[in-house]
Amino acid sequence: MVIRNAIPNDYESLKALWQVAFGDQEFYIETFLRNKWKGDNCLVVEEEGRIVSMLFLLHAEIITEGKRSVAWYIYACATAPDFRGKGLMRLLLEEAYQEAISQSVFALLLVPASEELFRYYENAGFRRLYKKPLSTNEYLNYNSYTKVSGQQLERVLVRRDTILNRELDVCWDFEHLVFAAGGSVSTYLTKDGYLIEEGLNNERRIIEQLPEMLEKTSDEDYAMIRFCEYYDRSNLDHSPYFNLALD
Repeated sequence: MVIRNAIPNDYESLKALWQVAFGDQEFYIETFLRNKWKGDNCLVVEEEGRIVSMLFLLHAEIITEGKRSVAWYIYACATAPDFRGKGLMRLLLEEAYQEAISQSVFALLLVPASEELFRYYENAGFRRLYKKPLSTNEYLNYNSYTKVSGQQLERVLVRRDTILNRELDVCWDFEHLVFAAGGSVSTYLTKDGYLIEEGLNNERRIIEQLPEMLEKTSDEDYAMIRFCEYYDRSNLDHSPYFNLALD
């Protein structure tokens, strides 16, 4: 068994494991691998020449004491069905943690898909922190919104970075915002913020609406964190914000 970084020759193996684990459309998998796999941000377990487990480490930033620190968002954790239950993912998570420490990364983040996975990641050293953000207005007057796309999304990023300035809020770079706002997603600027929504089957679903989503969160656990250095959470007096995680 070998734990290593994925290399370009692993492309088809990563895609095949992804399809088996998640059932996503081939177009999305290929788009992700082309745009978000940087060659050094995917850890895999190789067994007898076969990739049997993987995870991706996506760059993010997190607000700590008024400044931005590097965080890694762990995404697409997958193990081949015939290798599950052998502790391979736990090994990958620990490898990611040790690598994060060596590179002075502040924290690891992830979004579990079920309560069972929340408990699994708790046993791997992660703690529940972020609640699922909610839109406060599903019925909007779009006459007051300006639709934007492409490079105009830089204006959205400026607004997002201005709004997300509290302790442990999670920020993304422009590249990630463009990726998250692709496909069937529409983005609108407002006077004081912005709105990102997805249109599927003639229905609109709000993905992010700032600053409104800062004002209202559900009681539902959304994302977890594992600090890579000491951090005292006892002084945290608000619910920090994390969204656009490709979940």
